[in-house]
Order: sequence, then structure tokens, then C-alpha cells
Amino acid sequence: MTDPVPSGVRDALVALAAHHLPPGPLVVEPLHGGMFASTYRITHPEGMRLVAKVAPESVDRLLTYEHDVLATEVAVDRLAGSDPGTLVPEVLAHVADHPVLGAGVALFTHLDGAPWLEVTTGDDGRARVEAGLGTVMARFHAVGRLPFGYPALPALQGTTWRAAFCAMVDAVLADAARWQVDVGTERVRAALASHADALDDVVEPALVHTDLWEGNVLLDPATLAVTGVVDTERAVVGDPVLDVVGADQTWLRGVSPTMLDAYGRAAEPRHARALAGLAGLGPLEAPGLDRPLSDVQRRFLLYRLYFALLMQVEVVPRAYPAEGLSSHLGRLRAVQDVALTLLGDDPATGAPVTATDR
Repeated sequence: MTDPVPSGVRDALVALAAHHLPPGPLVVEPLHGGMFASTYRITHPEGMRLVAKVAPESVDRLLTYEHDVLATEVAVDRLAGSDPGTLVPEVLAHVADHPVLGAGVALFTHLDGAPWLEVTTGDDGRARVEAGLGTVMARFHAVGRLPFGYPALPALQGTTWRAAFCAMVDAVLADAARWQVDVGTERVRAALASHADALDDVVEPALVHTDLWEGNVLLDPATLAVTGVVDTERAVVGDPVLDVVGADQTWLRGVSPTMLDAYGRAAEPRHARALAGLAGLGPLEAPGLDRPLSDVQRRFLLYRLYFALLMQVEVVPRAYPAEGLSSHLGRLRAVQDVALTLLGDDPATGAPVTATDR
């Protein structure tokens, strides 16, 4: 069988991995499904495995927040790895600019388990997984450091969560303009201007994965225990509420009471109180939100808006295939519209919001 990995890439990865494995011939095979880095599994004859990621050489088609994603993943896994309960892989090596590969490369331990996406759970099993996920989230959120924002991008950081999040929204709106994606910029800015004060409740930074969907959570198929968490390149230092939204970015489900219960038992009290304010919230079609909105509900909607913006804009530079694209974009626009509608009146008075500078 022809090796699908170019010989130069294979040789470079074998040389890097050889420092962390016993002598022996190594097999390098590509792994698929990632959006940013090229990912490879490296297998030793005795069964030991490692994972290597190579950053994209070209950055011309990246969104602003996607720059230096491999450096973010390395920094986050090292930070989160200070607590084994976060279940992230160990970083074994990181070369910021590999002389052969022409880009950054990182080497990680291989995590056992199957992606949740590939495991049939049923309703009872899903509840068990959600409980495990709530515990992992709590362990993540106990790891925090300043500044707020994206760890590898100073332009998307701030000394307050409000400053960092507003910079993040500004960046995705600039990306929308660059790629000529109509996201209703003025309406977005009006909502952020009116509700940014809710972000001021977040005064202590937490490490937030932001992308704990079923593809990034590994399970033991027999017990449904969570065995690993991968792809931390989109992580942010900020508000734990962001993780609830990031785990269900198209708002297909309500907030899981099982997850909230497990989170509440494992989390620091201030974080548990924040997420408890999301209890009873439903899916997009029946969100269960009534005015006046609480501050945590306003933040929840701002984060719904942020993810809907990111996912609409990324379609263009990533050149998504046409099949299913219309329904995907329709769902994202519906999420954005519902979030903006619920945020569209002042939460205290019900008066229309006017677009003012933040």
C-alpha cells in the first residue's frame, strides 16, 4: 500500500518521535477531521502511539482568531495539563518553525478512547457522558491566568473579560467584511453595546475549551466514561458560560441538567453559581428565556451570537462544499436572529436599543 504521507513529512515526524519512543520502525498515518493543523498518528511496533500536528504553512485564509492555533494548543495543553483531571494529552515536543516542514509542529501523547460522535449512547448513556463532561469542564475552569482572551494572540486579549470579548467580536466582524459575508454588523454592534456590561460579572479568568462538541470528547465505548479531550486550539481565558455554548454551537439542545448537576458538584463555587443560572434553558426552537434577562442569560446569548458569527464567516475562506451548506447557514442565521431578538430590547426597561459606541 502506498504511504499517503509525503516522505519528507514522514521522515521529519519519525525523527521527532524517535526521541520519545524505543528504537524500532515507526508507521506514520494521517488522521482526518481537523480544521486547522494536519494531524498524524505515529505507531511503534510494540503498540505505543503518539500524535503529531503540523500547522498550516499558509495563513492567507485563516480568520483572525485562528492565527497561531498550534501555539495556542501547546500553551493550553501545558497549562491544563497541570491538572490530570482535564484529560488533555501531554505535550512532548514543540518546534515553532520546523526547518524541513516549514511550519510549526507539535508532538503529543495519544489518548485512548473513541470520539463521542462515533459511540452510540442512547438517552441514559448520553446523560452519563454529559455528567462526565460537566466534571471535566469544572476541572478546566479551575485553571486560570491573566490576561483574558486568546492565549497566543495579544490583539485579542484584555485586562478585563469585557475588553477581550469585545476585541474578539470586533475581529470576527472585520473578518466578515474581509470575506464579504453579510452578518448584519450594525445590529450586532448595537446588541454588544447594550449588553457588554453583563460581561463585567466575569472578574476571575477561567480556562475555557470552547469546542467540547462530540468530535473532541473521547469515550470508553464500554463504560461511556470520558477518557480524553482534544483540540484545544480554540481555547480562551474567560467565562465558563462560553463552554456550555461551545459544546453545542448550533443550539440543537437545551442546557443539560445532568451536566449542570455534575458541574456544580465539581466546580469552584463562583463558577457553579454562574452556570446554575442556565438551568432550564432549552434549544433554539424553545429557548425558555423571558425578559428581563439575568446577566448570565445575557452573556449566554452574546456567546450564541459570537459562535454564529464565526461559523458563518468561516464558510468562505474554508470553501465549504455545497452539499448541506444552505441548511447549515440557515441554522446559524436562525441562531443569530434569535439571540439578537432576545437581546434587542433593554433588559431592564424593554426600550429599543440604539447603536452606540461601546
